[in-house]
Amino acid sequence: MSTLQCVSVDPSFIAAGAWHRDGCEPDAWGMPVPRDHVPVRAAGLAAVLVPGLAFDAHGNRLGRGAGVYDRFLATLPPSVLRVGLCPEALVAPALPTEPHDVPMHFVVTERRVIAGAPVAR
Repeated sequence: MSTLQCVSVDPSFIAAGAWHRDGCEPDAWGMPVPRDHVPVRAAGLAAVLVPGLAFDAHGNRLGRGAGVYDRFLATLPPSVLRVGLCPEALVAPALPTEPHDVPMHFVVTERRVIAGAPVAR
């Protein structure tokens, strides 16, 4: 089963907020990834930004059900800040969770920042 890979991308690859898709190739999930990327050790990360279909007021995330992000997040050192990103309209009071789910430390919308799981120090 594939896991997400942390990579560094040259900032010039993004111009005016848009990816240069002609310089991409599909990853294991068919998502465009820059061809010229450099793998980065997860232990060297300070934070990760995580998308979701929805989040709740406790930092729980609703994904697509394959567990890809949860497997990746479980490999990170506890000190890596987990930040979920979504529109305010997709924040629910509570979402169902499973034992393998990894909650976010914060959820950021266009209106607010929601404190979720405690941050390890």
